[in-house]
Amino acid sequence: MSLRYKIFLGAGLTMIAVVSLLTLHISVETLTRAADERRRIGNLIFHVVQEWIDERRPVSAAAADAETWVEFNRRLSKNDLFRSWLIVDSSSKALAWDPDLQDVEVARADPNLALAAKRQEITVSGNHVYVPLVLSEGSQVVVLRNDIRHLTVPETYITQLIKSDIGIMALGTVLLVLILYILLNALVVRPLETLSDASRAIAAGNYKIAIGLQGAVVRVREVTKEEEEREEALPPAPALEQPDELYRLVDSFNQMLRAIRSRDRNLQRKIREATDQIQETQRGLMVAQKLSATGTLAAGIAHEINNPLGGLINAARTLQKPGIAEERRQTYLKLIVDGLARIGDIVKMLLQFSPRQPNPCPVELRPVVERAVALVQHKLTKYQIRLEDALDPGLPLVFAEPQELQQVFVNLLMNAADAIGKRGGRIRVFHETRPGEVTVAVQDDGCGMEPQVLEKAFDLFFTTKPAGEGTGLGLAVVHNIVQGHGGRIELQSGKGGGTTVRVTLPIRKAPAVPPPAPPPAQAQASLQGALSPSDAAPPPAPAPAPTLAVPPQPQPPPAPPNA
Repeated sequence: MSLRYKIFLGAGLTMIAVVSLLTLHISVETLTRAADERRRIGNLIFHVVQEWIDERRPVSAAAADAETWVEFNRRLSKNDLFRSWLIVDSSSKALAWDPDLQDVEVARADPNLALAAKRQEITVSGNHVYVPLVLSEGSQVVVLRNDIRHLTVPETYITQLIKSDIGIMALGTVLLVLILYILLNALVVRPLETLSDASRAIAAGNYKIAIGLQGAVVRVREVTKEEEEREEALPPAPALEQPDELYRLVDSFNQMLRAIRSRDRNLQRKIREATDQIQETQRGLMVAQKLSATGTLAAGIAHEINNPLGGLINAARTLQKPGIAEERRQTYLKLIVDGLARIGDIVKMLLQFSPRQPNPCPVELRPVVERAVALVQHKLTKYQIRLEDALDPGLPLVFAEPQELQQVFVNLLMNAADAIGKRGGRIRVFHETRPGEVTVAVQDDGCGMEPQVLEKAFDLFFTTKPAGEGTGLGLAVVHNIVQGHGGRIELQSGKGGGTTVRVTLPIRKAPAVPPPAPPPAQAQASLQGALSPSDAAPPPAPAPAPTLAVPPQPQPPPAPPNA
């Protein structure tokens, strides 16, 4: 229930209670005054009749036919105070009565006559007054019964008077309640509603408002640009003495808004300064990270190429010696070819990170995964790994290059098999679909990865495999391929809890392919800083180790050549 209706209801109930109390008071007062008036009339009748009796002393009840009672009857009949009157003695015998009294016997049997005679006091009952009179003997009492309806105000008139008073009070109550409602609504409720609206606007973040007061009307208005500039240039003005509480409330509210706007401006300025400082710091960190990543990449390339290059140099020097046997010459030539092929493979994998324009087409994911499984089936059989296929045959089509997707799943299945090892285990391939995308997940129950290893899983040349078994390029290549197709890859792993890799691709939508980059920032910097467009061509011939881009930090010497 709103405040205005509470005020209206409260005022109405209060005035109804007041009117009820006033009505009750008027009714009681009117009835009391009517009873007092009847008693007064009874006393008047007593004094008039008793005075007549005292003038005619001695008077006896036995002298009913005497001249005294005849004169008494004549006087009462001529006086306007008396109507339908009756005088009886203590035995209820009628001594005198009004000639207009219709039924003397019924009137004589009125029990109030005996009661008044017994109490010897004036009694009022209904429309009659009963007055005990003392005759001349001093002990004999007669009772006068007189109708006083013509002497009192009629009850119908009193009732009508009470009703009219109640009507007037009810009308006054309605008018008073309406006036109170209008005044409270204009002076209290509406200003409070306006302040409530302004408070909600402030809570929503709109501080550029002010409360305007025109007479008794409170309105919310927008703060102009000139007012904001003036607030920034001038110090806060002190609160002015206002004529009433509403003015003081509005002025205090506006003072609060000005203080909030001032603090908001200061906060925004500090945020901008902090943001600029953070951005500057980030730029510096990115430069330092790029330099560090370039060194890491150069060191990794040098390490991966130096290993076969040392053998190539050793084999070439051996071939330069005269008199070498043909069989041994063929062996060294094969070593040179194998070494150059390994270097070529490393360069090709690095070229996966160079900008390229893929040519995607609609691809069914299940056949791609099946071909990848066929390529690694020998390793799964060797390690006694059970493969659970939970892929739906009717998976949605995706836009991709089938060979690259096959390379993704081959790498993921090989990594899962390596994580399980020769102890045997389980690899589960399943899918998840969401609006606009499909996810293929590879889950294993292998050794899992610790958090610090998980953070570096996509870094170039990062591997947990023994030396010579891994290059650290597998997951980085996978990430680059998935990202190039507009998808994403997610890793979930824990030490001893297995690993789940999720590859998510868009459904039937040619991905907007930005220039791809490896996930970690240092790999991005490494590739952009260490590779040039000319690296896309195969190297013409192996170069001596000193010509490679090696970071300035000291490097371990190459392994001595083996004969």
